[in-house]
Amino acid sequence: MIKIGICDDEQQMRKTLRQILEQVLQLRGTDHQISEYGSGEELTAGISYLDTDILFLDIEMKIMNGIAVKDKICMERLNSKIIFLTSHRDMAIESVGRNVYGFVPKDEM
Repeated sequence: MIKIGICDDEQQMRKTLRQILEQVLQLRGTDHQISEYGSGEELTAGISYLDTDILFLDIEMKIMNGIAVKDKICMERLNSKIIFLTSHRDMAIESVGRNVYGFVPKDEM
């Protein structure tokens, strides 16, 4: 089973990404579990993110942005793959680092 987390402060973006992921995973017959988080604080408050295989993180969120979430995850979990989502392409360079496997501009989803 693949465990996926979506962390974005925009509910509609979480819903859209979840629908896309579920369609692809169902077509491939991949057993999966998708969790949604409305903030970096909500994601990191529990321990469930420690066994998440892939995390989709919005870069720009209030209080704890996606880059801060990535830094925390990289200190605690070595194997999570992180894919950043953002409306601000200029922040892509800042988001690069360990465990970062991709960057998706929201306007291209």
